[in-house]
Amino acid sequence: MAKTMRIVLKSSWRASTLKSDLYAIICQGTWDVLETAPRGSWSSADDPEENTEMKCLSSLISLLGTSTDLSVFLNCLSANLQARVFQPSRSREEFMRLAATFQLRWNFLLTAVSKAMTLCHRDSFGSWHLFHLLLLEYMIHIIQSCLEKEEEDKDMGNLKDMLPDDQPPVPPDQEPFHRPDGSPAQEPEVLGADLPRVTLRHRSQDGCDPAGNSVVVRVPGFLVDTTTSNKLIQILLEDKATESTIKLSLPLGQETLITLNDGQKFVIHISDVS
Repeated sequence: MAKTMRIVLKSSWRASTLKSDLYAIICQGTWDVLETAPRGSWSSADDPEENTEMKCLSSLISLLGTSTDLSVFLNCLSANLQARVFQPSRSREEFMRLAATFQLRWNFLLTAVSKAMTLCHRDSFGSWHLFHLLLLEYMIHIIQSCLEKEEEDKDMGNLKDMLPDDQPPVPPDQEPFHRPDGSPAQEPEVLGADLPRVTLRHRSQDGCDPAGNSVVVRVPGFLVDTTTSNKLIQILLEDKATESTIKLSLPLGQETLITLNDGQKFVIHISDVS
């Protein structure tokens, strides 16, 4: 779809025809076409130039015939979203409300233009259809990306709360303790019957048996620091209540305090490997 739209943009005749037809719709028959919008979405007293979505569309139309770079159009749409949805938002709820309102009105506007294009400017309908779909898809992509990033930031915050007080979080795709040149300073080992057995004692803060707790501790293996030959035990701490998992690398013979989101505190002790 993007490849075909680039062909349209590179054709001066197609781009200029699409531009003139869109301006004709906006200037001559926009409000008649927009009668299909739900009550409250548009006002008969509204000036097209004062309408937020119309301003956004007009800025995109003005680029037709002046640029063949598709990213210029997408950046223009992104800038309009920043100014009209992202910047005014003071909370997640307000962002979702503004995004939903803008997207609903935007969809009605583009659908109305498509109807007018079909009835009055059929020669440009194919070019407009591509343009229409690209704008819709890219707007959805921007809003979804923002929401997904917010969820990732929230998950990272939960991990920070569950980490030991003196240990920063390590991204899952980053190997711990790498040399400055990027070569790994540790060799991972997997626990097996022919390897020294690792024992793990854990207890709650008040000394009670945590067997009924939702936290599960697993020991998949250990890392060997090739520089010092010290062993760091790999620990997987799974909280079934929050469905979250933390990967830790802890030294032998040291107690580590773990604080969960609900305030529970655990002391993990790893005994010497013999």
